[in-house]
Amino acid sequence: MKIRSLHISGFGNVKEQDCNFSQITQIISENGSGKTTLANFIEIMLYGMNAKNTADRDFLPWNNSVFGGTMEFESNGQIYKVERTFGQKKSDDTFKLYKDGKQSFDYSEELGLELFNLDRESFHRICFFDQTDYQKGKVFISERLNSVICATDEFNNFNSICKKIEDEIKEYQNRQNRKKIPTVKQNLFDTEIELRNLSDKKDEYFTLKNSLQEQKEKREKQKTLLSAYEKERDELLKQLSSSKVEAKIESLKQARQRIVQKIQKSNEILNENTISEEQVNVYIKFCDDVEKKTNELNSLSKSFLPVSEKPLPSDEEIENAENFYHKTSKSFFSFFLPLCIIFTLLSLVLFAFSFIKSVNIPLLIVAVISTIGAIIFGVIDYKKHALIKRQRQSVTDFLGKYGYMNYSPSSAFQAMKSDRISQTQTHNQNRLLQEEISNIQNEISSLNGRIDRFIYSFTNSATDKLSFLYELKNVIKIKEENLAELKDIDKEILKIQSENGNENLKTEYQNKLNQIKLLKTEIDEIDENISRLSSLMAVALVDSEKYDNLCLKKQALNGELLQLNKEKEIAEKTLEYLKEAKENLTKGCYEPLKKSLKKYCESLFPTLSGVTCDEDFNVTFLVNGMIKDSHSLSLGQQQLVNFSLRLGLIDSLFDKEKPFIIIDDAFCPLDEENFNLCKKLLKEISKTLQIIYLTPHRSRSLTD
Repeated sequence: MKIRSLHISGFGNVKEQDCNFSQITQIISENGSGKTTLANFIEIMLYGMNAKNTADRDFLPWNNSVFGGTMEFESNGQIYKVERTFGQKKSDDTFKLYKDGKQSFDYSEELGLELFNLDRESFHRICFFDQTDYQKGKVFISERLNSVICATDEFNNFNSICKKIEDEIKEYQNRQNRKKIPTVKQNLFDTEIELRNLSDKKDEYFTLKNSLQEQKEKREKQKTLLSAYEKERDELLKQLSSSKVEAKIESLKQARQRIVQKIQKSNEILNENTISEEQVNVYIKFCDDVEKKTNELNSLSKSFLPVSEKPLPSDEEIENAENFYHKTSKSFFSFFLPLCIIFTLLSLVLFAFSFIKSVNIPLLIVAVISTIGAIIFGVIDYKKHALIKRQRQSVTDFLGKYGYMNYSPSSAFQAMKSDRISQTQTHNQNRLLQEEISNIQNEISSLNGRIDRFIYSFTNSATDKLSFLYELKNVIKIKEENLAELKDIDKEILKIQSENGNENLKTEYQNKLNQIKLLKTEIDEIDENISRLSSLMAVALVDSEKYDNLCLKKQALNGELLQLNKEKEIAEKTLEYLKEAKENLTKGCYEPLKKSLKKYCESLFPTLSGVTCDEDFNVTFLVNGMIKDSHSLSLGQQQLVNFSLRLGLIDSLFDKEKPFIIIDDAFCPLDEENFNLCKKLLKEISKTLQIIYLTPHRSRSLTD
């Protein structure tokens, strides 16, 4: 891509200015004349105003000129002209693109992004050069490449993100039954065992429920028949009554009626439910169980162990630091110090001897060599002691970071391990305690549900469940006493009537009483069966509800296991794709960059060979068969190496059509020799790159 010309209508302090560009365009003018403004205008013609950066609007013309301009450029053999104008806000901006004099829609207002596949910031970082680039060096180059490859700081470090994903995968697949997937699998296995043990209980519950329904239907039929028999009995009783005994019978009937009313009142309280004291006792026991389990729950809730939130290093970090401490704490003996002392004494003796015997040149030379040896051995010994001191200080810093400075190092590592084990054990004990509390809470909820369902069959306004159950038990007892009293009155009436009635009517009446008695016996048996089945079903209901809860738990665990497996699979594929992307990046970007770096550096410095760089952009080369890094070069040479790195970055990112580059007084720190080398390189790269060179000094001109 090449810029052919531009026209600035109004931009900052520049207005109504035209500029034509060649393969190398050099603009030499004093500071403040608008060189940097021109560079900013070119960038804004490509990318427009930055909506998030209000600084772009600061280029509003100082007069009433139109804010904007045009730029003609060539791309892929086509000549385009872009026209932009700007206002106080984004909505006031305009964009038009022309090709061959006609409006074109080959590109949108995101022109720079579509031409270079780079956003504005990345394009600026790559194609704009100024003198501050040399102060930042290879770190700046690395940041520029990372800005193209990665979107966030979190992913700029490939090794750290891979380590993070590998740790996540270990969290899923650890085989010591302490991580995510094994824990869920173990819970699922335990749940399936409980379900198999309770499957028969579930069937038993439904069998009891069906039997209970059959008994209730049979009881209703028998009660209907009993009501008919009692009407026939009363009719016969009227026929047997005489005037002599009517008063006595009437008195008994009134007493009977009062008892019947009491029984009806009891039935109203019982809501027409047929229950026994034994059934009520079952739910009273449930209330006692709830109270016991609530007390147990309160006791367990107070049993949680306090967990220290003190940050601790991992076991691996502790072990590495401890090994490092033991390594540095071993007694250190240096033979360099004795050698230093020996050479020092030897040099002093030789100096003294040479002066005593007048100046003896050979002895003097030996003395000088001895002195130099003493100095060398002393320096080596000092550096070794300094290294050990730094290593020991790193161990001290490690202990201080986690608050173990009050211990000796050996005791601190033991205390650190002990605290780590204690913290892990406390977490595990509290987790088991929480599981036990959850199970008790589920049992309490289940019992309360059963008690509520039983009570709601009588009333929905009971506030004290246990008091209501005892009241219900008392009502049942009173009802049974009233029924017994009613039975005695019926016998008394029957006796009076049998002594004063017609024999045929008496016989018929007696038969009817026998039928009623037999029917009541059958109803009592049915009531006993209903009571027995209700008690059994109440027990079976607990297991049935537990079975249903386990089914829900199994379903949830299966869903959780499926989700964890998906997460693990995604993490594994992500790690695989990252490594593949790293390999592709190395092949597709780093290798071309290293190739271009070698070409440019060896063009600048023919004496250098084997020029290359690692993935951290540390440049190395061969000198007399030895590997040297760029720090062994002069400052100016280092700046040229960094410039070569930048050019290599452009070559690696743009393998087809290459962009232009803008150099804004970037070579002012170079001396004359290095600047001449740079001019030679710029003329060479101008064959493939358009160069716009801005400088305030004619001494920095690219032309001779």
